[in-house]
Amino acid sequence: MDRLEREAAIEAWSRPPVAGVNLSPLVPLGLTDPMFKTWLHRTRRAHWAQPRAAHIRKLLPVDGPTKRILDYGCGFGMDALEYIEAGHEVSIADINPLNLAVARRAVNVIKPGALDQMYVSSLEEHDSYGFFHFSVVSMNGVLHHVKDAHLLLGNLAGYANGIWAMVYTDQAWRDVTKSEPPEYPEKHPQFQQFVSAMDENGHWATFYTKESLTGITPKGWRVSSWAPVEPDGWFAVATFEPKHET
Repeated sequence: MDRLEREAAIEAWSRPPVAGVNLSPLVPLGLTDPMFKTWLHRTRRAHWAQPRAAHIRKLLPVDGPTKRILDYGCGFGMDALEYIEAGHEVSIADINPLNLAVARRAVNVIKPGALDQMYVSSLEEHDSYGFFHFSVVSMNGVLHHVKDAHLLLGNLAGYANGIWAMVYTDQAWRDVTKSEPPEYPEKHPQFQQFVSAMDENGHWATFYTKESLTGITPKGWRVSSWAPVEPDGWFAVATFEPKHET
């Protein structure tokens, strides 16, 4: 991603609806502390009350022993708060520094000082996370908005024992365009129709199947699970993990 494309992505993802809450990050950042706290609690309730989000919430990797989790593309921190409340060690990353500021402020309402690290991402293979190694990298709604998703996965695999990702599916393509999913969505005449329906900011979007995700999986890794998200199957949750020699 070159500089101009990255700037376009930041601009698009700074416009509402960020994180599905129909707000620019400047709005919550401008609230007083009491108003921000009220806004946060209402926003969380409304966000997880949506049927798709409620199902995704059940699929978040929160179970088991304490994990070190990187919430990549954290938006306003809705998932990060779930991980922190479940007792995990959480870091966040986002292409937009203002989103990081909202997420940090939200975490400090729920559990002050609980954030481990914050990273401004570039969505490229060169992002560095220092000496940190994560149990899980969580990406809720990121891969389907990234043109070079294979490079992003390859980089993150170097810092993680597993990757959890929510992506758009071929069922979304069928329902939106009333056509069969093409092998190369960008070349299809209805691609822009799909983008307009699935990315409210009109930046970029694609869809995946388990098979197409396998095609961009880092060397030595595999797609270990694929779970469609109710109620319409427009989304699916995939997990990636290293292959184990037998």
